[in-house]
Amino acid sequence: MSPPSTSPPAATVDPQPWDNLVVWFLAQFHQPADLTFGLTLHEVSHEPVATFLAATGGSWCEIDHNTDGGHHQLREAGPTPLWRHIEDAHQLWAGAGRPGWERLNLGGVYDRIGQTQQALHFYEQALPISREVGDRAGEAATLNNLGGVYDRLGQTQQALHFYEQALPISREVGDRAGEAGTRYNLAMVYRGRGEWDRAVAELELVVDLDRQVEHLDLASDTALLEQVRQERAHSDPGSPGP
Repeated sequence: MSPPSTSPPAATVDPQPWDNLVVWFLAQFHQPADLTFGLTLHEVSHEPVATFLAATGGSWCEIDHNTDGGHHQLREAGPTPLWRHIEDAHQLWAGAGRPGWERLNLGGVYDRIGQTQQALHFYEQALPISREVGDRAGEAATLNNLGGVYDRLGQTQQALHFYEQALPISREVGDRAGEAGTRYNLAMVYRGRGEWDRAVAELELVVDLDRQVEHLDLASDTALLEQVRQERAHSDPGSPGP
C-alpha cells in the first residue's frame, strides 16, 4: 500500500474545484496527466456527498461536501498530494486578486522573459478555455499572442494563421482598438516578407481605426505608414508612390 501523503487532513477550497475554471486550470499544470475526478453519491439519496480525484500510482483523495468549522474533511493517500495542488492554485489565484480569464495571461509572463516554449504552452492551454467559456475578446487576445510568438520565432506563415483568426473576432465584438492591433501585426509580417502592398493596405486601415478610437499611437502609426510607403517605393520603383 502506498504511504499516506503529508497533505493536511482538511480542505478549505470548494470541494468541486472545477466550478472555478481559473483555479482548476492553474492546478492542472501540476496534476498527473491521467488525473480522473468525479462525485461520490449517497447510497440511498444518490445525492453527491464527496468529490474524488485519482491518478495511477495509487494517488487518490476524497473530500466531503459537508463542512466542519468551515473545512471539508479530506482523505488522501499515495505519492502525489492531489488536493494540495488545488489548494495551492486557489492560494495563487486569491493572492493575485482573484483574476478572471481576461486578466489571466500566464503565457505573457513567460513570453516577456523569453521562455518561448513555455509561453506557447500556456497560450495553447488558454485558447480552448476562452472558447469554452465564450470569452471572445480573450480568444482574440490569445490568438494574437500566439501569432506574436510564432512571428518572433520566424515562423511567419504560422503567425499569419493566428492573426487571421483573431481579426474577425475583434471585428465581431466591436473591438476597434484590438482590430487595429491585429492589423498592425499583420502589416509587420507582410513588411518583413517584402509584401509591400499588403503591408501598406493594413497600415492604412490601422491609421483609420486609430482615428476612430482616438488612439495614442495615431501619430506613430501614421509616420510608420509613410515610412513603409517609402520602403515600398525604394524596393520597387514601379510601385505607387506615397
